[in-house]
Amino acid sequence: MRWKGGFVLGLIAFVLVVICLFGPWFSVHMSGSMMGINIDADAGYGLGGITVDMNYMGMDASVYMSYSEVSSTGGDDMIGVFTITQFFVIPALIFTLLFFIFAIAVGLGKMGNGIAVVLGVLGIIFTLMAFIYFAAAIPSTLAQQTTVPGVTGSFSMTGFWGSDTLNLDLGMGMGSINMDVSWGPGYAWYLMIVAFAMILIATIMMIGARPKPKPTVAYTPAVYSMPPTSLHREEPQAPEPGPPF
Repeated sequence: MRWKGGFVLGLIAFVLVVICLFGPWFSVHMSGSMMGINIDADAGYGLGGITVDMNYMGMDASVYMSYSEVSSTGGDDMIGVFTITQFFVIPALIFTLLFFIFAIAVGLGKMGNGIAVVLGVLGIIFTLMAFIYFAAAIPSTLAQQTTVPGVTGSFSMTGFWGSDTLNLDLGMGMGSINMDVSWGPGYAWYLMIVAFAMILIATIMMIGARPKPKPTVAYTPAVYSMPPTSLHREEPQAPEPGPPF
């Protein structure tokens, strides 16, 4: 039945949006070497902050920073981009959840499909706006980053995908290091596109869904049987004449 397909896809879309709420939407990878020592760093930009995983001299370290803690001239703009993205993701989460719930009600025959379709359309709009807005806004915001926390040097990105060589001055007479930098969307951004496709297909399926008909019980009138009656009527007989007096 069509409502079952919409129900399953709506559930998948909801789970994907939940993952997108906590996963990285943008990632930056840096690698380089200094005096024979390899340095690797991965930065994942989530909706609430940045997680940096580093490998230096064979030691691993992980640091989480909120956007208000990031030292950069574009810090305020970065906070704005991720805040607005949240304004799209959170309603998308709510509408996909409600779509999933109302799809169950349609399947159980409790209501028609109209409300579920409206909720699906709203989920489509907000999931679409989330990944489109982010892809359009984040490149110009990251291009404004002029410093990296803990070091000094130029830091510039252009485009949603790209790579470049970054020269970082380590300061304190430690010289500089050339870092190969590559950047692009994180897995949460891709999952939001998948969630958009799931809720779109689910809504289309729900448009053709019909409530489950309630079972009907055939009415059989009761038949009452009466004992058979004789149609023959005996005529009363005249009394026999008595003896004469």
